[in-house]
Amino acid sequence: MKRRRWALGINTCGDLTPAALDIIAEAGFSHVYIDHLNWNSPEQDYSAKILAARPWVKPRGVHLPGFLYSPPGVPRSTEGVVDYFSTCIGLAGACGIPNATIDCGLGYTMPPEQFEAQTWDVAAEWQMALNLENTMPNASGRTFMATPEEILGLIEDVGANNLGACLDTGHCTLAGGDPAAYVRELGEHLKETHFQDNYAPRVVTDSRGLADLHRPPGIGLIDWPDVMDALAAVEYDGPVVFELGRFWDTDTLRTHAHTAYANWRRLEDAWHMMCDRARRDAAE
Repeated sequence: MKRRRWALGINTCGDLTPAALDIIAEAGFSHVYIDHLNWNSPEQDYSAKILAARPWVKPRGVHLPGFLYSPPGVPRSTEGVVDYFSTCIGLAGACGIPNATIDCGLGYTMPPEQFEAQTWDVAAEWQMALNLENTMPNASGRTFMATPEEILGLIEDVGANNLGACLDTGHCTLAGGDPAAYVRELGEHLKETHFQDNYAPRVVTDSRGLADLHRPPGIGLIDWPDVMDALAAVEYDGPVVFELGRFWDTDTLRTHAHTAYANWRRLEDAWHMMCDRARRDAAE
């Protein structure tokens, strides 16, 4: 199997400042993913200036605000959500961001087919990929768009060339899935990653009672070398992007960023050694 050393990205958790981008670059990351910002014109202008001032950290993607997180004043109707998402996509596109992720948890309150067409079209106008993120069980244990089959089914139904998948490994394990198997099933449709670690199937919660822990790779039970095998098998060129816990201060961001980068590179080196050993064994 071909050796890979993926470029890496990490989320900002809303802390899109020059200081945050400097910390991310200092840790070794070349890409940044902007998550859960409610995009409006003043914020977009500010964000564009910040990204332009730090060209060595490339914007990889943006997490569009979920329907359940929509700000006050956005009508809870198909038209209101479509208009709001379209605005968010346009503002992200104006920042030069190539990917936008939609949390498929939207389906808890409205079916995707009700807002798909106009949303994909707006993304296509900006030459952006629109990626569907797999969900985890909600409070009642119900899942929606949690499996590759469901996501691939919607991609096929829509038929848009710019529609892809985003794999959240934490959501995957909490829904009882195997991240490496998800990668292999999504195949060429995997366009974005929200990689994070947790302790599923054990239920370990944080101080807020949440099991979706967003830990750096290696601080949990996910088999990351197996995930790397799968990424190489489907020829995923990256970058690999991490979605970690919220960073309320620069020290926490620095700790998470350095830990995630160092752990992934160590796991990557271990995976390379495993691949080399497998090749030697096959040649004997």
